[in-house]
Amino acid sequence: MTLNLYLIIIITIITQGLSSEQLDRNELIDINNKTNLPFQSKHKLNITTDILKGFELAKKVDKPILIVFAGKECRGVIQDGYNEFDKYLITSKKIRKKINNEFITIYLDVDNRTPLKNINTEYMDKIKLSERWRDEIIRRNSVGSLNLYIQIDKFKSNSQPMYVITNSRGEAIIKPFENVGNNQKLFIKKLNEGISKAKK
Repeated sequence: MTLNLYLIIIITIITQGLSSEQLDRNELIDINNKTNLPFQSKHKLNITTDILKGFELAKKVDKPILIVFAGKECRGVIQDGYNEFDKYLITSKKIRKKINNEFITIYLDVDNRTPLKNINTEYMDKIKLSERWRDEIIRRNSVGSLNLYIQIDKFKSNSQPMYVITNSRGEAIIKPFENVGNNQKLFIKKLNEGISKAKK
């Protein structure tokens, strides 16, 4: 192998790596162009609150998706509006590193009262949301109602907190799981299971 060819291969690998990281950081934009997640800036997580943006990014970088369904009024709330994901799980450096490096993470708060913006039939078509829920989502006019019906429609549950690991097409690759609490080892085990399934 000539030196020039070797250098070209090395530069290509480095550039591809930087492109994926750039996409992770720059394209995670939610419905309202802000996530309103206090733990995101604190822990420097690559995370979005817009499921469509998350799906599009996962396809570009070919990573599995971690969907977190949470809410301030759910049974997993600990205190001050935090749930187990915020309070116990992402406080682990190992979990944060694994989430940032291996997944595109989508955080969907079912109690988010922010009025919907830019949500129309075209958007719902793109996320393949069943028509049976659409009138109710529009009537309730909140980001939380959209998130709740995404969970009901796609994963047949309205219980939070719930974690779903999907492939880059949004198809669940392991059984959705709940009741993690502060068990960081269990959460890491589930993340590793999802990573392993995504590679097959």
